[in-house]
Parts: sequence; C-alpha cells; structure tokens
Amino acid sequence: MEGRSRGHFVVDLAQPGHLTSRLRAFQAAIGASEDSWDASFAEAWTTADFVDCIVSYVATALALEMTDPCSVEGADMVHRAAADPRVARQALLLMHLYADCDASTLRALRGSLLRRRLPSAAAFAGGAAVVASGVGVGVALHHNPDMAEWALDEIDAAAPLLTAHPKISLALLAAAVTGGSWAVARARRLRSLARARAVAAPVRVVKRRPEGDLARVIDATFSVADGPEEVRGMCIGISAQQKLDKLSSLLRVLGYESLAVFGDCFDEVSLLDPVAYPSAIKVFAREACRNDLLNAGRLHLFFPDSRLALDLNTDRTLKEVIAKGCV
Repeated sequence: MEGRSRGHFVVDLAQPGHLTSRLRAFQAAIGASEDSWDASFAEAWTTADFVDCIVSYVATALALEMTDPCSVEGADMVHRAAADPRVARQALLLMHLYADCDASTLRALRGSLLRRRLPSAAAFAGGAAVVASGVGVGVALHHNPDMAEWALDEIDAAAPLLTAHPKISLALLAAAVTGGSWAVARARRLRSLARARAVAAPVRVVKRRPEGDLARVIDATFSVADGPEEVRGMCIGISAQQKLDKLSSLLRVLGYESLAVFGDCFDEVSLLDPVAYPSAIKVFAREACRNDLLNAGRLHLFFPDSRLALDLNTDRTLKEVIAKGCV
C-alpha cells in the first residue's frame, strides 16, 4: 500500500448530520439561542469557521480509519505518520482539536503515534522539577548576597535545635522538598492547561474536549517555549488558506493525491433553513465563496436559489464562482 496514491480525499459537506453538528457546536460556542441565531450567526460566522467544518470532516474520517483494527489503509497511514515526528504531532493535534469521535479513539491514536517519541523537553522539565525545587533556594541565595547572609545567620541560630532533634529536622526537610516539588508541578500543570486552552480557543465548530487530553499531546510534542500561536502555526494554520494548505500537505504524506471538497443541499441543513433563518445561508455562502478559498483548488459548492438572493451578484464574484465550480 505504501508508495501508492489513494486518489483524492473527498470531503462531502452534504453528508447528513455533519454540518448540523458543526453548526450546533458553533451555536453553543457563541452562546446563541434559537431566537437570536440568525442575527448571531451573521455577525460571528467567518471563513475560518467554514474551513474548520472541512477540517473536522477530515480529522474525523482519519481518526476512525487509523484506529480501525481491520483497516489495511488505516494501518498504513499510522505507519506513515509515526515515521515522522512532525507529521505525527500534526495528525494528533488535528484530531484532538477537530475530530468528532470518542475518547478511546483518541487514546488509541496517542498510543500509536507517540510510542516512538523520546521524552519531550516538557516531560524532562517535569522530571527535573524535584531537583529544581531543591536547588532553587541555593540559586536565589547565590544571586542575592544580602539574603544569603541573612539565611546563614538564621541557620546558625537554629543549628543547636536542629542538631538536638534530628528526626524533626529530617521531617521538616522532607516536607519542604515535597511541598516545593508539588508547587512546581502544579504551576507547570496550570501553564500546560492554559496553553492547551488557548490553542483550542479559535475552534468553534467542535465540542470542546477535556483540556488535559490536548495538553498531554502538546506537552509531548512541543517545547515548553512554544506558545499557542506557534503551536497552531506549525500544525494547524492561522488563516483559512494556511489551514487548507497544511491539511492538504498532511493528506499527501498519508498517501492521498489531493483534497477535494463538495457541498450541496445547504438549505436542507436545519440551521441554514432560508425560511426560518433568512440571513444565515447568505452569510454562509458569502464566506464560502471568498477568494482565498476559491483559489485553494478542488472546491465545488452548489447553492440553492438565485445568486442575486445570495448576494453573489457582482460580475467579478460570478466569474470566480463559475470558474472555480461553485454553481
């Protein structure tokens, strides 16, 4: 199987339930009610959200295929991804952020794609936390002579008591080291969760997962110095065009020739119903037919009603829509 193209990866946005689920998650993310949905959607929906619907479709399909024990193609994709740590972390991050699957599926993916990795800088830092807590005071005293002199005076004053009660002294020392280690570990954990939360924040079309799962992937594959923007920029992309480019690149590594997107029957999606929500489908179409998406390649969208009703009636837009296959 390896080395042979699987053809095009086809995203079918008309698949029953896909867009409905994505839009329900978006509705919850922006806090819109049924009554305010039309106006809220028109104000909040962006091209990036539309692309995230595409990414979610791909991530879900890949996650299910790569964890299917009976799938030869899935096993080959796991092998391809695990062979390159950069590809493995991109696939893991993509699926943890966008895949519509259960926790056991993601756990299996982590087991498959992280098994060949060495401990990351974050893991090493965690292992060194105990040592750091023990020498931290010494380092601080070295850089602050006044504090060092005061500390030595206090130690000299307490020396007779400590010598007279060695068991109490050892207990106090153990408690201090344990407390320091716990404080360092807790602070590191909070920073890890905060970074995972910031990485996931822009994704509004998928129900949020426990931050711990995402933090575990990021900590295992990125340095502690990499901030949320660096993590997203390296694996997911920031703009709509970057997201599609990085998604297409991942699919090529996994054996596909290209990414192709098809969409139809948008007016049959409950939250895009033109009768109940007259503005929603217009805004949806407007964001889907922007230049950065139309220039991405194999994008074929079919919208109902007339182009005039969808506010796609400028000459330039019509030419681009027709040229790119959005009819």
